[in-house]
Amino acid sequence: MKVTTGHSRSLTYDEKKAAEAAFRGSQFDPSWSDGAMKVYEGLRLAMAQRKRQGVAAFDVSRN
Repeated sequence: MKVTTGHSRSLTYDEKKAAEAAFRGSQFDPSWSDGAMKVYEGLRLAMAQRKRQGVAAFDVSRN
């Protein structure tokens, strides 16, 4: 997956939902956009790489 840098923008609603699903380990919703799929897949890949490297998992719990 190619990571691009440059202009930042806010995530769309479905991209935010995809990010949340990725962090929680939930399934991707096929009704979400292609952009949401990229967010979901990118986060899942990054989390898998961190796990392989022995880096502590992300804590998504709320206080």
